[in-house]
Amino acid sequence: MKFQNISKWKISPEIEGLLFFAQRMDELLWKYTLDTYKPAALNAPFLCSEVLSIIKNIENELIDEQNLSHVVEELIWSIKNDKVAKKLLDMPIDFYIKIDDQSKLSEKRLKIEALQKTLSPFRYLNQCFQDLIISINEIKKQEIENLSRNITTTLINMGVSKQSLSWKLKKYFFSSDGKEIEHPSQIIDFLQNIYPYSHEFHVYFVVSDLIKSVKESLDAFSIEIIDNIDEIQENKTLELIKLQDDLKNLTNECFVRVGPFSGLDVYSAHSKAIKYLDQLSDLFTLFYHRKQISWRPKAIVEQCCLDRPVATILNNGPMDKPFDFNADKASKELNKLLINFSLRGSSRDRFNRVTDLHGICVSADVVDNQLVTLWTSLETLIPSKAGKSKINNIINGAVPFLSINYIYRIVERFSHDLFTWNKWKARK
Repeated sequence: MKFQNISKWKISPEIEGLLFFAQRMDELLWKYTLDTYKPAALNAPFLCSEVLSIIKNIENELIDEQNLSHVVEELIWSIKNDKVAKKLLDMPIDFYIKIDDQSKLSEKRLKIEALQKTLSPFRYLNQCFQDLIISINEIKKQEIENLSRNITTTLINMGVSKQSLSWKLKKYFFSSDGKEIEHPSQIIDFLQNIYPYSHEFHVYFVVSDLIKSVKESLDAFSIEIIDNIDEIQENKTLELIKLQDDLKNLTNECFVRVGPFSGLDVYSAHSKAIKYLDQLSDLFTLFYHRKQISWRPKAIVEQCCLDRPVATILNNGPMDKPFDFNADKASKELNKLLINFSLRGSSRDRFNRVTDLHGICVSADVVDNQLVTLWTSLETLIPSKAGKSKINNIINGAVPFLSINYIYRIVERFSHDLFTWNKWKARK
């Protein structure tokens, strides 16, 4: 976790819980944080949706029924370890779902649908907020830890951008301007600030002129070419003024507007607008292969209830934030691999295919495509076994290798955090 400025905090024993929450949320949302400290990908409300999705695919004969058991097991584990979920249940968990349930898929689906309504995301989020306010006032740090994780997971799965949450957190708690933080009741203001309200957005991009060749098709993607960039609201940000000045000198680019569409924050709106552009670009590539429609990473976002547009740029994807050797160390590791490489025949061909797929994944800029490519790499590496699903095969084959450095990484980060906290006490 990066050190954040707490100069506007009036430190006292009563706000210790609020400070712990703010620092823990900062750690959860920091893009380079250790995976152990990150929020879960899914929690109970969204695992219900995952189970229903798998049941639907099984009923449509798209996947094997063996793929259901591990997700059901995860859902049961998640609920049993989640005080908020258990508090919301009208009946014991066994009424809704069991690991050894032998009933028909249709009966399972009806029970999970009832569970999903009981654990609806908004109902779950509101309960988390209520419990968090109490825990912060009573300075129950373990409760604050669990609720912070669940709130973050829930908001992200509801469509709130992690980048937006991080920005709002820093602005409210750690920026030099704004209200002083002096009372635990201020958590209510912050929770109102991050609550997922729907807004209407327009997003503006600088796009390559190639988009003009498909201008008849732009309406289908809610895209419009803007000839006069002064059409944007009069209350312009400095970033927008600079962008407009840059555009006056361009010859191979134009300004486009994507929208209107609904979203929860400016960063998720930016991401959604990119998907529209990406779909258009991919479809155009089916008919024209020499060049692709491209756009600048910075966008200008108009939100219905904001006085002025906001300039945004999205964080790098997960493949741009891995652990890397420096160039000299990487070259030595490559030489060591080539000297000791002993694979031959089909095994070498399989390794080469995985290397190619990894290269494609690194060069791709769409996270969904990166995930599909990585999964294909794992399927290529790990042989199938009769009677087991692909997911189980990959988990059983990959986990031992993923675990090799896990304990070392945890100890290394723990010692680093101790020295960051207090170097002299840690040494002692």
